[in-house]
Amino acid sequence: MHILHIAGPSQVGKTRLITALIPVLPSALVLKWSHHRLPPDKPGSDTAEWGSVSTGPILFAASDGIIWRGPYDRRAIYRLLAPHTSLLIVEGDKAAPWPKIVISPEWIPSIQVALWISPIPPEDPTIPWIEAELPLSDTQIEAIRQQIGAHWSHLCHILE
Repeated sequence: MHILHIAGPSQVGKTRLITALIPVLPSALVLKWSHHRLPPDKPGSDTAEWGSVSTGPILFAASDGIIWRGPYDRRAIYRLLAPHTSLLIVEGDKAAPWPKIVISPEWIPSIQVALWISPIPPEDPTIPWIEAELPLSDTQIEAIRQQIGAHWSHLCHILE
């Protein structure tokens, strides 16, 4: 499975870029990692009771999705999704140990970078750079969408 990973701070255009990429990469699944916590289960509900005594995860499935509450292993989540797609678009999870498309107004030294989108050049001159004002404008999004859409496999991590 290829992982096209997009990271950066809030309000730079990550979500809008992913929204523009989905139609040109229609077989892709999208995974959003958030630093926000899930809303708590309703007190007294079955899932709240199970969660209070379980040492493992509790999964809640409905016709419109699944919620996984409890401990998880990042690689296990990716492996769980692998049989369902050949391309996974990921937003967030800056700590993932592979290169990402990074959209940021300043260099983030702790992130591995496959493509740098920023008004400033990357500290490493060997990293591909798209110069862009942030937040990304509609015109910039369209140009970047075309570039990534044509060359997405070169920007991906391959999970084996």
